[in-house]
Amino acid sequence: MKAHFARKIPDLKALRDETWRAKEEKYSGTIYTVTREVELSNSEFQQFAEDLLEDQPWIGKRDGGLLQAP
Repeated sequence: MKAHFARKIPDLKALRDETWRAKEEKYSGTIYTVTREVELSNSEFQQFAEDLLEDQPWIGKRDGGLLQAP
């Protein structure tokens, strides 16, 4: 099994390009839907990147849900 990871994709065009590139390299994929694009300042991004499991005020139920304890 192969996995394709992309990091710090700056915008939707780059996401489309990265998806196309992964398909060209024969990576199997799953369908995804972009519900919205969020722009963060450098400090906001740094705070987000320091703890990816932390609930964020800009990620809501419509975006895929908030973290919930099992």
